Amino acid sequence: MKHEVGSEELMRYLDGELPAGRRDAVAAHLERCTECHREFVIYQRMKEDLGAMTTNDGSGPALWTAISRRIAQPAGWLLMTGGLVVLGAWGVWSWITSPEMFWRKLAVGAVVVAAGCRYLLNQLT
Repeated sequence: MKHEVGSEELMRYLDGELPAGRRDAVAAHLERCTECHREFVIYQRMKEDLGAMTTNDGSGPALWTAISRRIAQPAGWLLMTGGLVVLGAWGVWSWITSPEMFWRKLAVGAVVVAAGCRYLLNQLT
């Protein structure tokens, strides 16, 4: 049997994202077609169940917010820190192996170390 309504369109209908004319056509199809109506009811229940998920004690934020806070954000910080370490190591390696004069490298290095020390001292006081 050919269905004039697909799964994606059923989900858009459930979320209220269809234009009025198409929404009426989908509603009429759902009244006639038990297979599509069953699929639509499954999507409704899934949406309700996912929206109702909370942490174990029920007093916390929604499950997906907790997952983001506990996994995604630390992973993002870890990836960013790792990227900065690799970028810094590449910069130091490029600076060390560059054909610049030794005294210029020493002067730039001293300025960078002094700026870093000053920053750290300001943070401690």
